[in-house]
Amino acid sequence: MTTPAVLPAGRARRPMRRLARPALLLRTRIVLLFAIVTVLFGALVGGPAGIVITSADRTQEDILLQDQRLLWQDSVTLGGQPYLALAKQLAGDARFVSLRAAASTGALTQRLAHEVARRQDDLENPVYRIDLVGADGRLIASSAGVGVDDPLVDAVGILRQLGAARSVIGVENRPDTPPGEHQLMKVASTALPADGGFIAVAGGFGSSVAALAEALKADTFVIGRDRKLISAIHPALWPQIVTDDTPLNDHTIIHLSREGRALELVPSPIVDSTGNTIATVFTLRDVTFTEQNRLLLFCVTGALAAFLLVVLVASLYGYLNGAFMPLGEVATAVRALSRGDTMVSVDLPSRADEVGQIAEAVEVFRRDAVELERLAFKGRIERAQQEALIRHEMTKLASTLDPEARAQVVADLEALQTGAESQDEGRSGALLSEAFKHMAARVVEAHRQLSGLLAERTRDLTIVRQALDERNELTRIRQELDVARRLQLSSLPTRFPAFPDRTEFDLHAAMLPAREVGGDFYDYTLVDRDHLAVMIGDASGKGVSAALFIAVGRSLMRSAVGRGASPSECLEIANNTLCIDNETMMFATAFIAIIDLRTGDMVYANAGHNPPYIKRADGRVTTLDQSNGIALGVVEEMAFVDRPERLVPGDTFLLFTDGVTEATDAAGTLFTEPRLIESLEDIGALSPGAVIDRVVGDIGRFVGTAEQADDITMICTRYLGAA
Repeated sequence: MTTPAVLPAGRARRPMRRLARPALLLRTRIVLLFAIVTVLFGALVGGPAGIVITSADRTQEDILLQDQRLLWQDSVTLGGQPYLALAKQLAGDARFVSLRAAASTGALTQRLAHEVARRQDDLENPVYRIDLVGADGRLIASSAGVGVDDPLVDAVGILRQLGAARSVIGVENRPDTPPGEHQLMKVASTALPADGGFIAVAGGFGSSVAALAEALKADTFVIGRDRKLISAIHPALWPQIVTDDTPLNDHTIIHLSREGRALELVPSPIVDSTGNTIATVFTLRDVTFTEQNRLLLFCVTGALAAFLLVVLVASLYGYLNGAFMPLGEVATAVRALSRGDTMVSVDLPSRADEVGQIAEAVEVFRRDAVELERLAFKGRIERAQQEALIRHEMTKLASTLDPEARAQVVADLEALQTGAESQDEGRSGALLSEAFKHMAARVVEAHRQLSGLLAERTRDLTIVRQALDERNELTRIRQELDVARRLQLSSLPTRFPAFPDRTEFDLHAAMLPAREVGGDFYDYTLVDRDHLAVMIGDASGKGVSAALFIAVGRSLMRSAVGRGASPSECLEIANNTLCIDNETMMFATAFIAIIDLRTGDMVYANAGHNPPYIKRADGRVTTLDQSNGIALGVVEEMAFVDRPERLVPGDTFLLFTDGVTEATDAAGTLFTEPRLIESLEDIGALSPGAVIDRVVGDIGRFVGTAEQADDITMICTRYLGAA
């Protein structure tokens, strides 16, 4: 007998309620789960197995297609040996060689016609036609007569194949023939050792079909591109297995089902000397026995797997049914304990298995529940004492507040204490926490008021400190921009004349940045003793980012031209590098030209830049090709074009950026290219430096007091001629 549990005063025992039993017992769910897992496992295993089987079938079909194509090629090669022997015999015949050397077309035609007449009635290897083709691919002579202009094969294709092998055997369409076997013919070609031409001998086609059928022990059909039967071992069989709706192709095996038989049509394309497919050879295979064996194997395997699954599920269910029966009484005891009934006990014989251990655990749980009731009663008494102490301490804490807030906190505690005495004991903690929340809110409000007062006193000091920090930051930025401007300008060549010892040309350049740091560049360098490279560029945007972007482009182009690259190659190298990780989507236009100082020949390439102007020695002002190309950094692997131009002594070549033509006055009017042309027309014999000063002066007079909107960059070169 178990000891009755002692309940605290005021707690009435609730009546026992029976819980609804689950729709499915645990043992049933375990069995169902086992069955589902087994089926899923079978699917997971069967799916890959099916894929492997399908892949193996495809591989086997590919091997079958390849083997048949090789057999077909062998049959064509073997069947063409008599024609190849005839071609080689003619090529080595002394009389034929002498006629060929004498270019006697009539005699050659008669000789070829004579050879065809001798062999055209041969039942095994009839000869239809013999052609003599020159090394240039033109027909020299043909057994078909003098009026024939085209050889019976693609001469260019045959000559290409004869370059690797001295003889070629293939299949061609036979022109001007009625439907039937002789629509196709075998053609054997052999190279002439003298002048590079060849002899082509055409003959019967049927022996190759028979040879393939004999090798595969299967019915063989030759079908034209119009789906009509050309040749077959048993022609009457084809309409029985292929209808108008049957899809035919040259590359995959066609599976058919006729009168309960599983059939396969294995294709092999027939390709002529031009590389075009002119017909298809199909072999018929009866795979009924193989398919029946495969289906039988699948059925037996599936039935055996299903039987084993049923046996396993039944055995598992029987075992679980016997193992879980005693757990019902244990479950009833656990439900009673969950409702607070500590009088329940588990009446099971002593067992050493898991069920016995669960019964012992339930009894331990019942004893612990009795002890828990006792401890809970004791805990409620201790909690009431602790709550009283907390209220006392909160009253003391309220004394630190101002009188009004202190009075409100004390009133809340008294009101809540009065309300707690009339409520359930479980509500006392909630009421106490509410009082604490009210007091915390008042403490926070007092702290907020003090913080506001402190913030008001320090606001003016913060504003002064921020203004000082902003002034220091502005000073630092201006210093950094000044350093960047000096670095950029110092990186550009500014010493003029650039090459005082060279008399073939004169050169000058200038850049006026719109901001502290510009987005333009110019550069020039002697590639070698006789070649001068000049380049200019303009990055999208302005400021430091544009300067850094264009500096990278300039370095790439200068490095490339130093390695001997052409202008277009320099632009391609710079473009491919700038496109990498171009997250800011910046771009730059550029122009590069290389001048041969000996002749005045110039090669240039343009990447979206303004076309330069040339002030010719005769006074004309011309521009270069307007095909500007695409800017750098936009499209990777972009191809640029090298274009030629000729300079004569006295020609002045001006490169400039859009800051020149797009300079605006106070009204927003652009300087434009016509005004630039007017400036160049009046330069006379001014030096390149004076030309740039002249253009800058004209721009300054046009712009007036308006702020400079874009960088102005120019490089001017005058070609003086070889020394």
